[in-house]
Amino acid sequence: MPVKAECLTSLDDIEASQWNALQGTQCPFLRHEFLVALEHSGCVGARTGWQPAYWVVRDEGGLLAALPTYLKQHSWGEFVFDQSWGQYLAQLGERYYPKLLAAVPFSPVTGARLLVRDGMPRSAVAPLLVQVLQLQGVMNLMPSSIIRVIVKCAICQEYTIYRHIHYEIHCRSRQMT
Repeated sequence: MPVKAECLTSLDDIEASQWNALQGTQCPFLRHEFLVALEHSGCVGARTGWQPAYWVVRDEGGLLAALPTYLKQHSWGEFVFDQSWGQYLAQLGERYYPKLLAAVPFSPVTGARLLVRDGMPRSAVAPLLVQVLQLQGVMNLMPSSIIRVIVKCAICQEYTIYRHIHYEIHCRSRQMT
């Protein structure tokens, strides 16, 4: 079976044991049970503006990788205070929203968001996810540089995102001391 990627709008569509077998789910906020609880309780969804978009990659061995993201029309409930960017771009006639966010909703929890099968390097999966996001039409929502940074930052253990006036986005790994 060739590699297949898709976007799930609910984690009810994937077995908890498959999701939780991926590297990165040791963080309780990335476990299937926690993310499904957010969905079932109504904490995430259209009403709150945190629309789930779980990008999954499968191969003949089953689940290869996953990237839990949320499509946002606003910046409420985030610990990245970027509302001023949205306001600034609106004044310029540009769109900031919708944005695709790889974060734990309503939480400052840090860490890698790209979950991978044991033994699979995250760097091997990231280019595939960028291609999938492009093919799925996400590129129509936002510039490709943002998509690449989201995937790149999902690989980092700790990261900082910042913008330059030219709309360039960079991800720099921070070393914890």
